[in-house]
Amino acid sequence: MELLTEDGDIAKRIHALKPTHIATAYIGLDWHRYVDAAVLESVVLSPTVGSNPKAICQLIKAIGFDRVHFLDHLHAKFYWSPEAAVLGSSNLSNNGLQGSRGLVEAAVAINPAHEAQAHADLKLMHERIEAKARKRYKTEDAKWAQVKDLEKQLERLNRANGKALLRPTEKHITGTPLSVFTYAPQQQHIHIIGWCEELAQDSQKVKQGMLDQSSERIAYALEHYVGVRNHDPLNVDDWVLFWETTADGLEPKPRGAIEWMRIDYVLHDTSKSKIWRKIGYEVYAREPHQMPFALDGAAKKAFRKLLRSGMFDEMYLATDAKGWSLERADAKVEQFLDVLKSIAAST
Repeated sequence: MELLTEDGDIAKRIHALKPTHIATAYIGLDWHRYVDAAVLESVVLSPTVGSNPKAICQLIKAIGFDRVHFLDHLHAKFYWSPEAAVLGSSNLSNNGLQGSRGLVEAAVAINPAHEAQAHADLKLMHERIEAKARKRYKTEDAKWAQVKDLEKQLERLNRANGKALLRPTEKHITGTPLSVFTYAPQQQHIHIIGWCEELAQDSQKVKQGMLDQSSERIAYALEHYVGVRNHDPLNVDDWVLFWETTADGLEPKPRGAIEWMRIDYVLHDTSKSKIWRKIGYEVYAREPHQMPFALDGAAKKAFRKLLRSGMFDEMYLATDAKGWSLERADAKVEQFLDVLKSIAAST
C-alpha cells in the first residue's frame, strides 16, 4: 500500500485510476473534475447536509438514477476500479480532494498486484453498502424527495447563518424589493394561487412533461409548480403569490409556505385529470428578476389574516377544486392587494 498525504496527490491518483465504484459521504459541485462519469457504474453517497443537492442532480443526470444510491449515515470514502483503489478520508469534493479549506486528508492506494485481498474486500464492501442504500431509498420518487428535503435544510441553515449556502431562488433578487405599501398591481401580472398536497398534480406527470430539462431543474420544479385549467390565463413570466393551504383548501396552513414563484415554463395537457390540465413551473437557471414586493413578516401576517377573513372566497380552493377558477381569482387580485396594504399598515 502507498500512503498519500500531500495536497493534490489523492486527487491525482483518483483521477488516474478512473474509478467505477465510489462510496463518499459528501459530493461537491466539482465532482466531475476528479472522476470520469462515462465509466462510473455505482456511486453511493449521503444525501444529507454536507452534500450539494445540485451536485447530486448533476450526477444523476450524468449516469442515471439506477447508478446513484443514497445512504444517510454513510461515512466511508473509497474509490475502486478493477486496476486499483484509493481508500481514505477524502469526500468527492474540492474540500476533500484539494484541501481548499485547509483540511488535512490522508489515503492509501491499493494495488491489486500486491494487495489482492484488500482490493477484493473493498469491492465486496461497496456491494454491501449499495445493498443497504437500495433498501433505504427504493424508488426514484424517494430519492427526489430527499434531494428536495436537503435543499430545504440548506435554506434553513442559510437563514440561520445569514449567508448563502444554496439560494435557488436568488434569481428573484436584483435589488431591494419594493414593500407591499409601495407596490402598484399594474407593474407585473400577478396571480394568487393556493396549493395543498391533496390537490397537487401527480409529480410523475410533471417529470414526464420535462423530459428535455436537466435533473436539477426537474428537482426544483417538483417543489415549485401550480396546476390550472387549460383555458386559465397562466403564462410565462407571470408571477404567482403561492400559498400553502390546509387539506380542505379553505385557509392558509399554519406555518405553511407563502412565497413568490415566477412562471418560467408552461406545460399543456400533462394529465388525465379533469381538473388540472395546464402546469406552470419555475426553474432557477434563468436571468435575475426582481420580485413584485418583499414578503416580510408583516406582509405574510397580513396575507394570512386576509385569507382567513372570508372576504375573498375566489382565492380559496374547494376539496375537489371544481369550484375554483384562476380567472375569477385574477379579477380580485387588485382589490385583494389594496386590502392587504391596509391590514399590513394596521398590524
